[in-house]
Amino acid sequence: MKKARIILLLTALTFISCKKFLEIEPIGAKFTTELTAVKSILGAWLYNFKSNGQFTSSSIDAPPPWIPLQFSFENTFTAYADVWNFQEWNNRSTRLTATEKRILDRAVLRNDWRRYYDLIGLMNLVIAEAKTASGTAELRAQLLGEAYIQRAYYFFKLLQYYAPLNDPNLGIVIHTDIYQDLAHANLQRQPQAMAYNQIISDLAEAEKLLGTYQPKADYNIMFNKDWFLRISAQFYLWKASSTNNSEDWQKAASYAKQAIHNTGAGGAPTLPYTVEKLKTTVFYGSLTETVTGIYPETLYFIANRIDNVLNTKWTYDLDVWKELYKDGDLRKTNWFLLPTKYNAPSETILQSDINPSRKISGYIYQPQAFPLRLAEQWLIWTEASAMAGDITTAQEQLQTWRSLRYKEGTSLSLPNTAKDIQHEVYLERKREFIGESDILWLDMKRFHIANKRSAQNFHATLTNDDWRYQFPIPDDEIKANPTIVVNPGWSDATNY
Repeated sequence: MKKARIILLLTALTFISCKKFLEIEPIGAKFTTELTAVKSILGAWLYNFKSNGQFTSSSIDAPPPWIPLQFSFENTFTAYADVWNFQEWNNRSTRLTATEKRILDRAVLRNDWRRYYDLIGLMNLVIAEAKTASGTAELRAQLLGEAYIQRAYYFFKLLQYYAPLNDPNLGIVIHTDIYQDLAHANLQRQPQAMAYNQIISDLAEAEKLLGTYQPKADYNIMFNKDWFLRISAQFYLWKASSTNNSEDWQKAASYAKQAIHNTGAGGAPTLPYTVEKLKTTVFYGSLTETVTGIYPETLYFIANRIDNVLNTKWTYDLDVWKELYKDGDLRKTNWFLLPTKYNAPSETILQSDINPSRKISGYIYQPQAFPLRLAEQWLIWTEASAMAGDITTAQEQLQTWRSLRYKEGTSLSLPNTAKDIQHEVYLERKREFIGESDILWLDMKRFHIANKRSAQNFHATLTNDDWRYQFPIPDDEIKANPTIVVNPGWSDATNY
């Protein structure tokens, strides 16, 4: 009976909204009395986590913790990314459809709001029950640690997607009490500082537990020192980019440095994969099973999902390719050209030659997931060190990075101010993370990048603090929660 109830609970969590997850059980009722039962609840979710977001016993898709790139990547994160063009749309004989114009003009509307609050609701349940259920201290720590890190990550993604950088008062809904009466629950959007504090609190709880107890590989994924450090570095980079607080920059640098040294033998720094190794292990599909944490560089899922996004609707911009990648950059050829084109003069390269080299027989292997590559930790360490005032360390890290991405002897000037180093890191992130989840989109948001799009005489402009940099609050949330404040600019949009 207990097992059946858990399955029903997980199924229900797939479909509930931010407000409804509070209605899981009447006030004062308890789901479980033993940690083994809480483990079963969390274990069912983690099995789904490792099974690419689908319950194998039914056709019901569970809410995945990552970005399903066939939707978000294609229709939102590249719609304004300044490395792509719309040559295919411009060259075809038929006019743009209404949907295509909408893609060109604004981010396609998706309901990540509901997805992440579904998952937060589940983690709220696990945390509430694990705190009071009977069982060993070790099991309690392993369950709480997993739930704290996951909850922190989901609040973080909601903040990135829905909170405007230029309005610190317009944050997200923060609620962690599953037993509170709805009549007394505060479902208003809280200031972003409150979201920061909640994320910091969850990460701090997980860090204390990691300092005392070992994760359990059988049912822990994110309760893991690597995941904790990399997520913490990402979070403080984002927070520092918004607040420009020196302490935040220092924490981003510290966590990234620890992440780089955590997997190294004897504490030595672990270098990111070389271009060739990264291409053969990640981009060319030698990993076609869903895996987690096997390779130090690729601490995210590699799903056996193949998509052909970059070969259909938009392609990498030829002019950007020539301007952004220097001739000595190993990525300029390895990641974009067929081997037969490696030594061809740049001026002879055509637009059709430069799709990223993840292309295999017309298709692209898409990494599905948490963008937690070790390479990003090196770039976070570099940028954050510079912005915290440690220019020497930042320069040393930039030189190490360049030794892995450029041919020996390539002439590159070394920036010597914090802002110049930060700008160079921004360009390196554009060069490195082509087509990888939401990284380029969120970088454009935190650097306040403006961009223009044109196709078939249809023109769209993204300003430096554009309303499209945050997603719309879903209609069903607005109807269910009259206290919610919508994001400016989306009132004329139909949200589905």
